[in-house]
Amino acid sequence: MTAALPPTRGADDLQPDPYNKLTPLQRYTRFLLGHLTYLHRPVLWPAMGRKLRDSLFARKPSPAELEQMRKEGEAWCAQRQIGTREALQRLGIAELVDVTAKFPDIFAAAEMRAGKLPVWFGADSNLNLLYTLCLHYRPAMLVETGVGHGWSSLTFLLYLRERITGRLISSDMPVMTLRNDGWVGAAVPEELRAHWSIFRMADREALPKICGYAYPIDFVYYDSDRDMAARRFAYALLWRNLKSGGVMVSDDVDDNLAFAKFCEKISAEPIIIKEPGSNAQGILIKP
Repeated sequence: MTAALPPTRGADDLQPDPYNKLTPLQRYTRFLLGHLTYLHRPVLWPAMGRKLRDSLFARKPSPAELEQMRKEGEAWCAQRQIGTREALQRLGIAELVDVTAKFPDIFAAAEMRAGKLPVWFGADSNLNLLYTLCLHYRPAMLVETGVGHGWSSLTFLLYLRERITGRLISSDMPVMTLRNDGWVGAAVPEELRAHWSIFRMADREALPKICGYAYPIDFVYYDSDRDMAARRFAYALLWRNLKSGGVMVSDDVDDNLAFAKFCEKISAEPIIIKEPGSNAQGILIKP
Protein backbone atom coordinates (compact mmCIF):
# COMPACT_ATOMS: atom_id res chain seq x y z
CA MET A 1 0.00 0.00 0.00
CA THR A 2 1.88 3.03 -1.24
CA ALA A 3 1.56 6.35 0.45
CA ALA A 4 -0.16 9.12 -1.42
CA LEU A 5 -0.12 12.28 0.64
CA PRO A 6 1.19 15.86 0.51
CA PRO A 7 4.06 18.35 4.05
CA THR A 8 6.73 20.38 9.98
CA ARG A 9 9.84 19.94 11.01
CA GLY A 10 8.74 20.32 14.46
CA ALA A 11 11.37 21.61 16.76
CA ASP A 12 10.85 21.84 20.47
CA ASP A 13 8.09 24.41 20.03
CA LEU A 14 4.66 23.04 20.90
CA GLN A 15 1.83 24.51 18.88
CA PRO A 16 -1.64 24.68 20.46
CA ASP A 17 -4.01 21.89 19.51
CA PRO A 18 -7.17 23.44 17.98
CA TYR A 19 -9.18 20.48 19.32
CA ASN A 20 -8.74 21.80 22.86
CA LYS A 21 -10.61 24.96 21.92
CA LEU A 22 -13.82 23.11 21.04
CA THR A 23 -16.84 23.15 23.33
CA PRO A 24 -18.04 19.80 24.76
CA LEU A 25 -20.92 19.77 22.25
CA GLN A 26 -18.53 20.42 19.36
CA ARG A 27 -16.23 17.63 20.55
CA TYR A 28 -19.11 15.16 20.83
CA THR A 29 -20.35 16.08 17.37
CA ARG A 30 -16.88 15.68 15.92
CA PHE A 31 -16.55 12.30 17.65
CA LEU A 32 -19.75 11.02 16.05
CA LEU A 33 -19.01 12.46 12.63
CA GLY A 34 -15.45 11.19 12.75
CA HIS A 35 -16.46 7.61 13.36
CA LEU A 36 -19.26 7.73 10.82
CA THR A 37 -16.80 9.05 8.26
CA TYR A 38 -14.69 5.89 8.51
CA LEU A 39 -17.50 3.32 8.33
CA HIS A 40 -16.82 2.86 4.62
CA ARG A 41 -13.31 1.55 5.36
CA PRO A 42 -13.53 -2.12 6.43
CA VAL A 43 -9.85 -2.22 7.44
CA LEU A 44 -10.74 0.08 10.34
CA TRP A 45 -13.73 -1.90 11.57
CA PRO A 46 -11.72 -4.13 13.95
CA ALA A 47 -10.19 -1.08 15.63
CA MET A 48 -13.56 0.65 15.80
CA GLY A 49 -15.08 -2.49 17.32
CA ARG A 50 -12.36 -2.64 19.98
CA LYS A 51 -12.84 1.02 20.76
CA LEU A 52 -16.60 0.60 21.09
CA ARG A 53 -16.18 -2.54 23.24
CA ASP A 54 -13.68 -0.83 25.51
CA SER A 55 -15.81 2.29 25.86
CA LEU A 56 -18.78 0.16 26.92
CA PHE A 57 -17.22 -2.59 29.00
CA ALA A 58 -13.54 -2.03 29.75
CA ARG A 59 -12.42 -0.27 32.86
CA LYS A 60 -10.10 2.58 31.95
CA PRO A 61 -7.23 3.47 34.28
CA SER A 62 -8.04 6.48 36.42
CA PRO A 63 -5.90 9.63 36.13
CA ALA A 64 -4.27 8.66 39.41
CA GLU A 65 -3.42 5.19 38.07
CA LEU A 66 -2.02 6.64 34.85
CA GLU A 67 0.10 9.04 36.88
CA GLN A 68 1.39 6.15 38.98
CA MET A 69 2.29 4.22 35.82
CA ARG A 70 4.18 7.23 34.55
CA LYS A 71 6.06 7.64 37.84
CA GLU A 72 7.10 3.98 37.69
CA GLY A 73 8.27 4.37 34.10
CA GLU A 74 10.18 7.54 34.89
CA ALA A 75 11.85 5.94 37.93
CA TRP A 76 12.99 2.95 35.84
CA CYS A 77 14.36 5.24 33.13
CA ALA A 78 16.04 7.57 35.64
CA GLN A 79 18.29 4.71 36.77
CA ARG A 80 19.61 4.28 33.22
CA GLN A 81 19.11 7.46 31.22
CA ILE A 82 21.95 9.28 29.49
CA GLY A 83 22.21 11.99 26.83
CA THR A 84 22.13 11.39 23.09
CA ARG A 85 25.84 11.89 22.50
CA GLU A 86 26.84 9.52 25.31
CA ALA A 87 24.42 6.96 23.95
CA LEU A 88 26.01 7.18 20.51
CA GLN A 89 29.46 6.76 22.02
CA ARG A 90 28.32 3.53 23.67
CA LEU A 91 27.23 2.34 20.23
CA GLY A 92 30.58 3.23 18.72
CA ILE A 93 29.27 6.28 16.85
CA ALA A 94 31.56 9.28 17.03
CA GLU A 95 29.37 12.10 15.71
CA LEU A 96 25.75 13.19 15.97
CA VAL A 97 24.58 14.39 12.55
CA ASP A 98 22.13 17.32 12.49
CA VAL A 99 19.64 16.31 9.79
CA THR A 100 17.79 19.64 9.84
CA ALA A 101 21.05 21.52 9.27
CA LYS A 102 22.02 19.12 6.49
CA PHE A 103 18.72 19.63 4.65
CA PRO A 104 17.60 23.14 5.72
CA ASP A 105 15.51 23.92 2.65
CA ILE A 106 13.55 20.68 2.84
CA PHE A 107 12.74 21.14 6.52
CA ALA A 108 11.92 24.83 6.07
CA ALA A 109 9.44 23.99 3.30
CA ALA A 110 7.92 21.22 5.41
CA GLU A 111 7.56 23.60 8.33
CA MET A 112 5.68 26.07 6.17
CA ARG A 113 3.27 23.41 4.96
CA ALA A 114 2.63 22.10 8.46
CA GLY A 115 2.09 25.58 9.79
CA LYS A 116 -0.99 25.89 7.59
CA LEU A 117 -2.64 22.74 8.92
CA PRO A 118 -5.57 22.94 11.36
CA VAL A 119 -4.41 19.91 13.36
CA TRP A 120 -1.31 19.54 15.53
CA PHE A 121 -0.06 15.99 16.13
CA GLY A 122 2.56 16.76 18.76
CA ALA A 123 6.26 17.53 18.91
CA ASP A 124 8.73 15.67 16.74
CA SER A 125 11.14 12.98 17.84
CA ASN A 126 14.90 13.04 18.26
CA LEU A 127 15.40 13.30 14.51
CA ASN A 128 19.16 13.70 14.69
CA LEU A 129 19.41 10.46 16.66
CA LEU A 130 17.28 8.56 14.14
CA TYR A 131 19.22 9.90 11.18
CA THR A 132 22.60 9.22 12.78
CA LEU A 133 21.62 5.65 13.65
CA CYS A 134 20.55 5.08 10.05
CA LEU A 135 23.83 6.41 8.68
CA HIS A 136 25.75 4.08 11.02
CA TYR A 137 23.74 0.86 10.70
CA ARG A 138 22.69 1.35 7.04
CA PRO A 139 19.27 -0.34 7.30
CA ALA A 140 17.45 -1.20 4.07
CA MET A 141 14.05 -2.19 5.48
CA LEU A 142 12.68 0.27 8.04
CA VAL A 143 9.38 -0.03 9.92
CA GLU A 144 7.80 2.89 11.72
CA THR A 145 4.62 2.95 13.81
CA GLY A 146 2.84 6.28 14.02
CA VAL A 147 3.35 8.98 11.41
CA GLY A 148 1.62 12.17 12.55
CA HIS A 149 2.97 15.08 10.54
CA GLY A 150 5.72 12.77 9.36
CA TRP A 151 8.91 14.22 10.85
CA SER A 152 10.51 10.86 11.50
CA SER A 153 9.18 9.63 8.13
CA LEU A 154 10.86 12.57 6.42
CA THR A 155 14.11 11.83 8.23
CA PHE A 156 14.10 8.15 7.24
CA LEU A 157 13.23 8.97 3.63
CA LEU A 158 16.06 11.49 3.36
CA TYR A 159 18.39 8.73 4.50
CA LEU A 160 16.89 6.29 1.98
CA ARG A 161 17.32 8.82 -0.81
CA GLU A 162 21.05 8.82 -0.07
CA ARG A 163 21.13 5.05 0.23
CA ILE A 164 19.29 4.77 -3.11
CA THR A 165 17.73 1.38 -2.30
CA GLY A 166 15.50 0.42 0.60
CA ARG A 167 12.00 1.02 1.91
CA LEU A 168 10.17 2.66 4.78
CA ILE A 169 6.90 1.02 5.80
CA SER A 170 4.74 2.93 8.26
CA SER A 171 1.53 2.22 10.13
CA ASP A 172 -0.82 5.00 11.12
CA MET A 173 -4.29 4.84 12.57
CA PRO A 174 -6.29 7.99 11.78
CA VAL A 175 -7.54 10.03 14.70
CA MET A 176 -11.20 9.49 13.91
CA THR A 177 -12.47 12.37 15.99
CA LEU A 178 -10.21 14.75 14.04
CA ARG A 179 -10.67 13.20 10.58
CA ASN A 180 -6.99 13.90 10.01
CA ASP A 181 -6.23 11.58 7.09
CA GLY A 182 -5.40 14.42 4.75
CA TRP A 183 -2.64 15.75 6.99
CA VAL A 184 -0.86 12.52 7.93
CA GLY A 185 2.69 12.64 6.66
CA ALA A 186 2.34 16.26 5.58
CA ALA A 187 6.03 16.94 6.23
CA VAL A 188 7.07 14.60 3.42
CA PRO A 189 7.23 16.14 -0.08
CA GLU A 190 6.04 14.15 -3.06
CA GLU A 191 9.52 13.63 -4.46
CA LEU A 192 10.56 11.59 -1.41
CA ARG A 193 7.60 9.20 -1.36
CA ALA A 194 8.80 6.62 -3.88
CA HIS A 195 10.41 4.54 -1.10
CA TRP A 196 7.45 4.82 1.29
CA SER A 197 4.36 2.73 2.02
CA ILE A 198 1.73 3.43 4.68
CA PHE A 199 -0.68 0.92 6.17
CA ARG A 200 -3.55 3.16 7.28
CA MET A 201 -4.94 1.03 10.05
CA ALA A 202 -4.34 0.19 13.70
CA ASP A 203 -1.13 -1.60 14.67
CA ARG A 204 -3.09 -4.75 15.57
CA GLU A 205 -4.04 -5.13 11.93
CA ALA A 206 -1.13 -3.34 10.27
CA LEU A 207 1.90 -4.91 11.94
CA PRO A 208 1.20 -8.56 11.02
CA LYS A 209 0.79 -7.43 7.41
CA ILE A 210 3.91 -5.31 7.53
CA CYS A 211 5.99 -8.08 9.06
CA GLY A 212 4.81 -10.47 6.38
CA TYR A 213 5.92 -8.03 3.72
CA ALA A 214 9.06 -6.59 5.29
CA TYR A 215 10.74 -9.64 6.82
CA PRO A 216 13.48 -9.38 7.91
CA ILE A 217 13.34 -5.87 9.33
CA ASP A 218 16.56 -3.90 9.79
CA PHE A 219 15.28 -0.95 11.82
CA VAL A 220 12.16 -0.44 13.96
CA TYR A 221 10.91 2.88 15.25
CA TYR A 222 7.91 2.62 17.61
CA ASP A 223 5.98 5.83 18.15
CA SER A 224 2.29 4.94 18.26
CA ASP A 225 -0.05 3.61 20.94
CA ARG A 226 1.31 4.15 24.47
CA ASP A 227 -1.09 1.69 26.07
CA MET A 228 0.62 -1.18 27.94
CA ALA A 229 -1.20 -3.95 26.07
CA ALA A 230 -0.63 -2.31 22.69
CA ARG A 231 3.09 -2.03 23.37
CA ARG A 232 3.37 -5.62 24.57
CA PHE A 233 1.82 -6.79 21.32
CA ALA A 234 3.87 -4.53 19.04
CA TYR A 235 7.24 -4.93 20.76
CA ALA A 236 7.05 -8.73 20.72
CA LEU A 237 5.96 -8.97 17.09
CA LEU A 238 8.45 -6.45 15.78
CA TRP A 239 11.31 -7.95 17.78
CA ARG A 240 10.63 -11.43 16.37
CA ASN A 241 10.83 -10.03 12.87
CA LEU A 242 13.88 -7.85 13.47
CA LYS A 243 17.07 -9.32 12.06
CA SER A 244 20.13 -10.07 14.18
CA GLY A 245 22.06 -6.83 14.50
CA GLY A 246 18.89 -4.83 13.81
CA VAL A 247 17.93 -1.70 15.73
CA MET A 248 14.75 -1.03 17.71
CA VAL A 249 14.02 2.49 18.95
CA SER A 250 10.94 3.27 21.02
CA ASP A 251 9.68 6.70 21.97
CA ASP A 252 8.09 7.65 25.30
CA VAL A 253 9.42 4.66 27.23
CA ASP A 254 8.99 6.60 30.48
CA ASP A 255 5.19 6.67 30.09
CA ASN A 256 4.84 3.30 31.81
CA LEU A 257 6.76 0.05 32.38
CA ALA A 258 5.85 -1.61 29.06
CA PHE A 259 9.34 -1.15 27.59
CA ALA A 260 11.00 -2.09 30.88
CA LYS A 261 9.03 -5.33 31.12
CA PHE A 262 9.77 -6.16 27.49
CA CYS A 263 13.50 -5.69 28.06
CA GLU A 264 13.26 -7.93 31.11
CA LYS A 265 11.41 -10.56 29.11
CA ILE A 266 14.09 -10.73 26.40
CA SER A 267 16.94 -10.35 28.94
CA ALA A 268 18.26 -7.19 27.30
CA GLU A 269 19.75 -4.06 28.84
CA PRO A 270 18.64 -1.08 26.71
CA ILE A 271 20.18 2.31 26.20
CA ILE A 272 17.82 4.96 27.57
CA ILE A 273 18.13 8.49 26.22
CA LYS A 274 16.62 11.48 27.98
CA GLU A 275 17.08 15.03 26.83
CA PRO A 276 15.73 18.06 28.76
CA GLY A 277 12.08 18.74 28.03
CA SER A 278 11.45 15.50 26.18
CA ASN A 279 10.28 12.01 26.98
CA ALA A 280 12.74 9.15 27.19
CA GLN A 281 13.67 6.96 24.23
CA GLY A 282 14.86 3.36 24.41
CA ILE A 283 17.32 1.67 22.04
CA LEU A 284 17.84 -2.08 21.66
CA ILE A 285 20.24 -3.85 19.33
CA LYS A 286 19.16 -7.42 18.62
CA PRO A 287 21.93 -9.99 19.25
